[in-house]
Amino acid sequence: MGATIEIFNPISDGGFNTFIISTVVSLVALGIFVWHFKKGGSRENYNMRMLISMLLFFTFAISGSTAVLSSMKYKKTSAVSIYENGIETTYGSVEFSDIKNASIIADKSPSYVNPNQSTRITKLLIIEENSGKTHVLSEEDYPIQNILRTMKNAMKK
Repeated sequence: MGATIEIFNPISDGGFNTFIISTVVSLVALGIFVWHFKKGGSRENYNMRMLISMLLFFTFAISGSTAVLSSMKYKKTSAVSIYENGIETTYGSVEFSDIKNASIIADKSPSYVNPNQSTRITKLLIIEENSGKTHVLSEEDYPIQNILRTMKNAMKK
């Protein structure tokens, strides 16, 4: 790819804290679930025991899913490197000659109450290759303004 012009590290932890917390909650819920389910009890408390076991299982399932999805996001968040003739993201490397378009768009989440109003706006850097492959970088994870500016300056050289 040539000499490195600049490396942009993620500005967020990529969900690592969420991964740790949800993993701990998941393991604690699973442990209490197994202990509670095996300990047995009287016939009068059967419904209450089943309700508590069910709630612990749902806590385990939800926090376990959160841990898995957070780990996937954490693995996908790595440094973005800009070289003399290309860019490398978590989605792969692409030469500047193979880039069709690079722009920043605003992703607007509509309000549930009023669909014409946006509740959250996230800016995304979209890098489109000639082959159709797309690299998407969020402003929550990267300094996308600086990445685009450096990329355009490198393309001019």
